[in-house]
Amino acid sequence: MREISNQELTLNDLPASFDDWHQFAHTFNAYTYHGGMDECAEIANRKSPTTLTEYRTCLFFEARRWRHFGMEPEGDALRYIESLLAGIKSCLENGNRT
Repeated sequence: MREISNQELTLNDLPASFDDWHQFAHTFNAYTYHGGMDECAEIANRKSPTTLTEYRTCLFFEARRWRHFGMEPEGDALRYIESLLAGIKSCLENGNRT
């Protein structure tokens, strides 16, 4: 999937089903945006995003984390990913593009 900037991202770009979350997460390369894994991990591990960039950073990091684990998220992890997608949707609906 191609990368999509915050300015270009629309509600139509959000995954139609939860099964597509992993692919959508890679429309934003948080490693590149933040200059490497360390800052990306710091933001993601706080688990308290408030901006579109932070939500997308957390979602990207979760995609990388679960790929590394070699399994699909479940339980609390699944609910957290769902909350990240909801946060991205809310940011877009409210015009928060930062």
